Amino acid sequence: MPLRTLPKTRRKGEIPKTPKSAGKGKKLKRKEEGNLTEVEVAFSPETPGQSETKKRKRDEESKVVTRSRASKNVNFEKNKAVSKRRVYYKKVVYDGGEFEVGDNVYVRRREEASSDDELVQVDECRVCFKSGKSVMIECDDCLGGFHLKCLKPPLKEVPEGDWICGFCDARKLGREVKLPTPPEGKKRVRTLREKLLSSDLWAAHIESIWKEVDGIYWCRVRWYIIPEETMAGRQPHNLRREICRTNDFADIEMECILRHCFVMNPKEYAKANEGDDVYLCEYEYDIHWHSFKRLAEIDNGEEVSVSGNETQHLKSLQKFQKD
Repeated sequence: MPLRTLPKTRRKGEIPKTPKSAGKGKKLKRKEEGNLTEVEVAFSPETPGQSETKKRKRDEESKVVTRSRASKNVNFEKNKAVSKRRVYYKKVVYDGGEFEVGDNVYVRRREEASSDDELVQVDECRVCFKSGKSVMIECDDCLGGFHLKCLKPPLKEVPEGDWICGFCDARKLGREVKLPTPPEGKKRVRTLREKLLSSDLWAAHIESIWKEVDGIYWCRVRWYIIPEETMAGRQPHNLRREICRTNDFADIEMECILRHCFVMNPKEYAKANEGDDVYLCEYEYDIHWHSFKRLAEIDNGEEVSVSGNETQHLKSLQKFQKD
């Protein structure tokens, strides 16, 4: 279908040009019934700018930091000479970590940066509040970690298939559950996985990395979101570690990046040894149309057959999109 050419419109915020014949203080002459009359007309050279008061009010209207505002609202295109002097990299070493294009990373939320100062590499046991080298098992419901020896009764080996902890079992039966409390003087620190799944952190895919003329490293990222942040919300078929890729991008400083996380497709996720920073991503979520599409269809450009629980998953998403 041929594309229609839209008429040119003035860009938002662009000051309309003053006609040459309308210079300030220029005298315009007109003839009336043979008599020459001089009329002096004064024109303003430009449209007055918006008052500072209105600007401040507009900036203070929204205090919620969204992914689209995470880049400090910086527009590099304002200075094309500066953008031409950028130096792009495929890989950089920043703050003791090595990051490259294509990596998936945790990104701190600016307004809650203080809560991310303490980074935990390994989850602690929910019973003894220690990590150590002892074998731990993860609950498939709450994702809490437990030492085999701390369970009642203790387990000798990790069972096959899904495993639900006693706390989650009791909660499902409607019983009142009281979780163990840390010993005096010890504070339980949440892992980055817990912060991400509670919307206290963001996850993103690095699209490009560059250094500005002032020496600051930046990167362009593509955001992931958890099911709770979509219009459909979390559905029963969603796995606890499931996230969605979006079509939302932003430019952020490298200092916002905390460390790597690992986002995998269903085949990779099924073969992976579950770690605290491993996630499943099967769908892309359109933030404008609030619709889902399987990544396999987008990346391969072909239809992919689904069966079993996957069919139920896809049907529920399609039903939501129709509604």
